[in-house]
Amino acid sequence: MAKTELIIFDLDGTLVDSESVYQMGWATVLKDFGHNVEVADFELMRGKGRHHNNQYIKSYLGTDALVQEARNLREEYYFNALNNNEVQLMPGALELLEAAFEQGITLAVATSSYRDRGKATLDQFDLSKYFTYQVFGDEVENAKPHPEIYNKVLELAGVEADKAVAVEDSLSGLKSALDAQLTVYFVPEAEVSFDKDEKRIKRCNDLHEVKNALFK
Repeated sequence: MAKTELIIFDLDGTLVDSESVYQMGWATVLKDFGHNVEVADFELMRGKGRHHNNQYIKSYLGTDALVQEARNLREEYYFNALNNNEVQLMPGALELLEAAFEQGITLAVATSSYRDRGKATLDQFDLSKYFTYQVFGDEVENAKPHPEIYNKVLELAGVEADKAVAVEDSLSGLKSALDAQLTVYFVPEAEVSFDKDEKRIKRCNDLHEVKNALFK
């Protein structure tokens, strides 16, 4: 692999511990609609795009109108949690960003979150200053696991895939980055299993390990 010129980060579950808040938000909202759903059941929504996740919620609520109403309530739940400091950075996130920044490596974020929520999350932790490029879920036609979002970042940065790496936490994001021909530092927040025997997957326990692997 060539010298790393670009690191592309996922946001939710990778840099920011937000997935559990999303899942609790969905459980709370669906309970208000009369559906008792275990928080763990929302794990299959991790890293997926809005269309996929709306279809899952629709399996409970039945109509697009109710799905949109529920999503609006879930967004309100998330923003309240964000404003009340109930969303936290993942351990090692700031240290990794600062180390990469100090090395002069270009940084980007590629997130399934739409711009309004993604930007609010970045701003909450003063992270925008680290990222030269930010691509959000409403700025691509095809959500992860499609590679479009990673390909778009590579195109914006003018960097070849063999000079870039991704940092991801979900299987959906992993496939997206691999299909964009990126090496991926994979930090699964939840227990996952996959059958890929792929040299481009660098599995790590946390972002401290990612930092040590990149800057040893």
